[in-house]
Amino acid sequence: MSGPGHASDGLLVLGIDTASAHGGVALVGAGPEPRARDLGERGRHAESVVPAVLALLAEAGRAVADLDLVAVNVGPGSFTGIRVGVAAALGLSEAAGIAAAGVRCLDILARACYDATSPPIGAYIVSAADVRRGEVVLARYRVGPEGPVSEDEERLVPVAEPGPPPPAGSRVAGDGGERLWPESDPVRYVPEGPARAVAAARLGKEALAAGAPEAPVPRYARAADARPRRR
Repeated sequence: MSGPGHASDGLLVLGIDTASAHGGVALVGAGPEPRARDLGERGRHAESVVPAVLALLAEAGRAVADLDLVAVNVGPGSFTGIRVGVAAALGLSEAAGIAAAGVRCLDILARACYDATSPPIGAYIVSAADVRRGEVVLARYRVGPEGPVSEDEERLVPVAEPGPPPPAGSRVAGDGGERLWPESDPVRYVPEGPARAVAAARLGKEALAAGAPEAPVPRYARAADARPRRR
């Protein structure tokens, strides 16, 4: 995971994030600044995501066929929300014959935090997403010259056993930090849907420029409750 690079200039990338309570879509590459739209609260994302994408493209004077990539948050996050986002990305990809890529939730949180708070080189960013049932999914990043670099694998942490708080000077990105360390005082940043969609698009754009986009495969924090009936 790295920061912006000139190698990805000229690519038009759509970002979709419906993995959390508030969703967003974003377009990166249609101008000097990204364009983004809020999808509102969970429960409306399935019906609002495609109209919001089409409106965003129309606003930029572009069409779906102009896209080079659709990047989508693949989780962990809301089980239904992840499915909505991935289905929308795959639908657009198939309809327009364009590539689709999955971007991990914790990478998105770290990148959104980096873009918004400009931490110094060497600082830590801890991405922490509340996945309910008393658990938070967590990973740590170190800020390098080009942005956050992952330092460990994501892991599921019980709120009742949070472990030590992040080092002084760290940023905590996402809604899980307050659950784990309510008494500590790091710089906290909880990105809304549009900011997460922008981060997803930027990360997807960099992966495409590097020739290494990942397939949009859902990543759930845990298995679904519903199980098929045995015959």
